Amino acid sequence: MLFWYDKVYQGQFLWEQSFQASLPGNVEYYPEYLEANRFPGENQSEALHDYLLKKYSDRNMDVVVANSEASLNFLLKYRSDLFPRVPLVFYCASRPLPSEIQGQTALTGIVIISSYKRTLELALNLNPEVNEVFVVSGSLEHDRRFEVVAREELREFAGRIKINYLTDLSPPELVARTANLPDRSLVLYAWQQAQDDQGKVLESGEMLSLVTKATPVPIYGMSVHSLGRGIIGGHVYTVEAAAGKVAEVVQRITNGERAQDIPVQNVPTVPMFDWRELRRWGINENRLPPGSIVRFKDPTFWEQYKWRIVGALTLIVLQAALITVLLVERRRRQRAWLALKQSEETTRNLAAIVESSEDAILSTTLDGKITTWNAGAERIYGYTTSEIVGRNVSTLARAEHKEEVTRILEQLQRGESVNHLETVRMTRDGRLIEVSLTVSPLKNEHGIIIGASTIARDITRRKRAEMETRRQRNELAHLSRVTMLGELSSSLAHELYQPLGAILRNTEAAELFLQDQSPDLEELRAILADIRKDDQRAGALIDRMRSMVKRREVEPSLLDLNMLVSEVIGLVGPEVDTRKVQLTFKPASSLSTVSGDRNQLQQVVLNLLLNAMDALNGCELDRRLVDVRVQPSVTLVEVAVSDTGHGIPSDRLAHIFDPFFTTKPNGMGMGLAISRTIIESHGGTIRAENNPNGGAAVYFTVPAAQEESAS
Repeated sequence: MLFWYDKVYQGQFLWEQSFQASLPGNVEYYPEYLEANRFPGENQSEALHDYLLKKYSDRNMDVVVANSEASLNFLLKYRSDLFPRVPLVFYCASRPLPSEIQGQTALTGIVIISSYKRTLELALNLNPEVNEVFVVSGSLEHDRRFEVVAREELREFAGRIKINYLTDLSPPELVARTANLPDRSLVLYAWQQAQDDQGKVLESGEMLSLVTKATPVPIYGMSVHSLGRGIIGGHVYTVEAAAGKVAEVVQRITNGERAQDIPVQNVPTVPMFDWRELRRWGINENRLPPGSIVRFKDPTFWEQYKWRIVGALTLIVLQAALITVLLVERRRRQRAWLALKQSEETTRNLAAIVESSEDAILSTTLDGKITTWNAGAERIYGYTTSEIVGRNVSTLARAEHKEEVTRILEQLQRGESVNHLETVRMTRDGRLIEVSLTVSPLKNEHGIIIGASTIARDITRRKRAEMETRRQRNELAHLSRVTMLGELSSSLAHELYQPLGAILRNTEAAELFLQDQSPDLEELRAILADIRKDDQRAGALIDRMRSMVKRREVEPSLLDLNMLVSEVIGLVGPEVDTRKVQLTFKPASSLSTVSGDRNQLQQVVLNLLLNAMDALNGCELDRRLVDVRVQPSVTLVEVAVSDTGHGIPSDRLAHIFDPFFTTKPNGMGMGLAISRTIIESHGGTIRAENNPNGGAAVYFTVPAAQEESAS
């Protein structure tokens, strides 16, 4: 490998170190140095030619690397003497011109700098106010190719900004020129070498330091060696990337590839910046492109003392944790002591509550053996603690309820509770009492079920009171039905008179026919058929009336509400005609059955129909309309009775189902109250509302039954 400078040049030393690290261990590496910075001129080249010719005359080289444009020019000039037919790899700032490599074979290489365009785009994004750029691109003869490459890459910026090239300027001239650059401009520093008055070559880094001190505008560059010397940054290559790329090409050639088959490649570049210059020119790091590298950043206090801080914080945390553990342990012990005291107090309180409870509270084992028995249990069942503890809980049940006790114990073993089971139990003296049982599993500290606790409340008086209330409600409902039928008495009497009168007339006609010597038997048969038909009609009416009036217990059955409503409409038919009311009925096309008492639900429908007709009193004949509908939903069946009367005053609408509340002059105010009681006892609801076009409507619902057959 032929380097441009001598071996003490810092940038060259880093490059060589990275290159060797990228080569495999079996490669023999021979560095040589052109030293053009110390010995410029043709004499040095000729002396080096003679030196290399003798040194490597008996060595067969696999690859020769030129580490600069000057090194490449030297090797191209003397290649046929020194290393004929040996593959040549160049590492230069720009690609050699075709005229320079004409006639050369087995040649490839790596180009260092070709990021003028991307660096200028980057600079304009970070300094959008800039409208003029000054490119520093060299002054010595071999540096002028930088200007050629720069002009080619920056051609497309010609219409956007003004670009000036500072070429062929002496160091004083370059410093003076860059010191007086206009505002809203920047410097793009590519490369600059020069000779001072004594003929000494000033390196690019030295020239950059002079420009940095002089210019008042930002400077961007493309060399990693320029970072830290005053440039803000740019798309630059790294020494490691460049050396690694050359080493990669060398290995490919030593592995058998031909140099001419390997294309010339560019060194990969990355956006890299000097943190100090970013701060100087007020550029926020958030504006930098993704993947940017920022160097020379002053370490933060955390970065400087990270491990000391971590150690101190760790010690503090450990001490705090130890103190916390001690405090928590102390607090835990205090809570445990308080919990123990509270537990003892709670146990005493619970024992007092259990002992003073009016309910029977007892505990049993899983096989039903009684283990505890409170005073309430003694009062309810009559057994003392000494008499009952140790005996089986089935002692309290009659023979027909023994199986129920067994089922409860099986549920408890599965972890299931029994809530408010209303059943019958037996006292010590054989008296039967009704009780509500709540039985729960008892578990030990490990969650294992070890027994059961039972709370038994004597509900005998409550059940008797409920039975009495139910009896009185049924009696009141019966009285209401009788009252409603009384209101229909005249129309029902008229309806009953028609078939009875027809029977009488048919009987008289039959007697006349029988007076003939030869009576017409066919005519007599027709008369008897009419008599039978009218008798059945009268009997059906009497049966319906008797069914409504008869006092009996509630008998739930599966009902078809279409049929039930139709029967009630048939019952009030004469009253409808008498009052000249137009009644329409729209049954449901498909209807689920409901479970309920036929008479009670008929009573509700009858009450609503009579109320609807009463609401039409005083209305003109063409507005006396009553509409009845049956309509199903998923789980309910709804019946609606609507009229076109005067409606219900809004201040009374919320009270019409209250007992003794009525809007009729002679009403008792019990019909709708009883209807609500009946519907709610069937698990349904009833409500009333005024119609938008006048009149009122009452709706009631009852749950649909699961069974399909209906009576």
